[in-house]
Amino acid sequence: MIRSICNLRQWQAAHSLLLQVIAVLIVILVAQLAMAEQPPNRQDDPFYKAIREVHIRQSSDRDLVETLLRFNSIPKEVGLSQEKVGELRSIIGDSIRSTFKLRDELEVGMTHEQIVSRIMEVQAPFEKKIANMLRDKQVMNFDRLLQLYVQHRKTSAVTNSTVADHLGLSTEELQDLRKFRNEMQDKLRDENRDKVADLIRKRKREEIRRLFEAVDEKIDIAMAMQLTAEQRQKLEDMTGERFVFPAPEFGGRPPRRERDPKDRDPVAPKPDCCRRY
Repeated sequence: MIRSICNLRQWQAAHSLLLQVIAVLIVILVAQLAMAEQPPNRQDDPFYKAIREVHIRQSSDRDLVETLLRFNSIPKEVGLSQEKVGELRSIIGDSIRSTFKLRDELEVGMTHEQIVSRIMEVQAPFEKKIANMLRDKQVMNFDRLLQLYVQHRKTSAVTNSTVADHLGLSTEELQDLRKFRNEMQDKLRDENRDKVADLIRKRKREEIRRLFEAVDEKIDIAMAMQLTAEQRQKLEDMTGERFVFPAPEFGGRPPRRERDPKDRDPVAPKPDCCRRY
């Protein structure tokens, strides 16, 4: 009897250890997939190149939405009801699905500019709905959202068209800043890809968080150098009353308690490793 109990305990211990090993392997696999480069067929895919160009050209309202939905405490801060949060997520989901459905409808031989135009044409009605909702005073306080956006994004907030208008930037200057930011993101992403992958394998979450913070700081400094002293002051004046954002976790994400699983954005392929689209 005693021997049977001992054997059972040994089996349970071995089984528990096996489950732990499997869990670690799954974590490593998922992390490697997350940090991997775009699949080869996407790197030169005209559709994904066009999506990236669309992101550079658009009004950036989706950047505002990302800040709005990133933390559960922000909708409350700007007076947006949970019903409207759900409506906003639904619009974004419909836009994403319509955009990627378009990929199968594109004609062979279309130029880059033609693909960009088709994507923007498909997204236009959704962008209009988002813009109207964000600026409807009966729905939410848009000015406060803009303040929170500038606080959260810091100097990179200048790539938003509404913020750029406040700073007096021309359309050409805005496009140049967006391209500069994207090039910086690509450069730093490539420089740190192997290091991040190694830290993920070693499960050093705190070091990963510090690395991402350092990268964000480099981008912030580089973006600030593209502005005049007057423009930097105008940006500072847009921050408004200080808002305490929840402390970020790995990858700059908010703590899990701030992320409601029911409110996650629809899953869809992304054009690159950037966090915004």
